Amino acid sequence: MKNKAYIKNSFLVFLSFCIVFYSRIAATTIRFSLLNLLHFGLVPAVCVFVLTNTRIKDPKQISLCLSFLVGLSVLFGVIIASALWNNAGLINAIVSFMMLGEPFMFLLAMTCIPVTVQIVAKMKNLLYWSVLINFGSIGDSGR
Repeated sequence: MKNKAYIKNSFLVFLSFCIVFYSRIAATTIRFSLLNLLHFGLVPAVCVFVLTNTRIKDPKQISLCLSFLVGLSVLFGVIIASALWNNAGLINAIVSFMMLGEPFMFLLAMTCIPVTVQIVAKMKNLLYWSVLINFGSIGDSGR
């Protein structure tokens, strides 16, 4: 038997949070501005991966996921209709959808994670440390 390597969905969601949250700090620190745009490709990819590999059974969680999917679909339809109405290009519609819909894609991926005590504790620690790091980096924003 071969050992199959796999990545947990919760790890991918935590990784995408870190990429989104820390990308500006990393981009200004190492002077690589393309890193700041990495999350526009990563968050949708993580969302699709988590959606296709989720094993949630809770009806409330499934209902919440479906609500996010319907909302994202409506948002996409409205943005495409607006782009067609205003003769905007497809790239403008895609960028607009990514800027407005990315937080909801992240929340959708987050709601697809099975809720356990360990995952909640890890998320709480990640958020606490992120807040502390963010407070520490506020003083350097004027440079």
